[in-house]
Amino acid sequence: MDKVLKFSHSCSLLCELLFAMARKLPPIQWPSMTASHENRIQDHSTMKAKTIHGGCLCRAVRYEATGPPCNVTHCHCAHCRRNSGAPFVTWASFKRKNFRITQGQMRDIWWAGCLRSFCPRCGTALTFTSAPNSDEVNLTVCSLDDPRAIVPADHTWVEDQLPWIRLADELPVHPQKRRSSQLKEKGIVLREKSRTPEKR
Repeated sequence: MDKVLKFSHSCSLLCELLFAMARKLPPIQWPSMTASHENRIQDHSTMKAKTIHGGCLCRAVRYEATGPPCNVTHCHCAHCRRNSGAPFVTWASFKRKNFRITQGQMRDIWWAGCLRSFCPRCGTALTFTSAPNSDEVNLTVCSLDDPRAIVPADHTWVEDQLPWIRLADELPVHPQKRRSSQLKEKGIVLREKSRTPEKR
């Protein structure tokens, strides 16, 4: 019994000693994530850029594009109206290197300084470029499988807007294309759209 009491007393003294030492020690600094770890995580997230898919009405032509879109606008110009048969067309620009046709083949027509492409079977308007070798490809947002994924930024060429269209989305409006200063601030390359008389 004496041995048990002595052992218990010794344990109590040891615990008191350990607690006393612990109170004098600085708080534990748990290792934080290093910059290299953070960079690797960011690199991993950017490696898998979002890919969007789209195509024409009859699905004869399919495409995909990756990377963030830019220059997303509702265009009211007369040429876009005639090309689509709609009051205005919503466009989004992608780098040409990030765009590819995955099925079928588009038919091209050079008109009013732009190369417009559409499905040769059902006629769906799909793309336009300012030149055959342009760095950007402009897609019709409503030919995307999920048009809700891309949000327009403004309205352009509203001087051609039809009188029975009433804009209520409070987006910026531009009589023609955006001013160069506005595009420069946003890092957007100016896309020239020449004007030719509309044939009726």
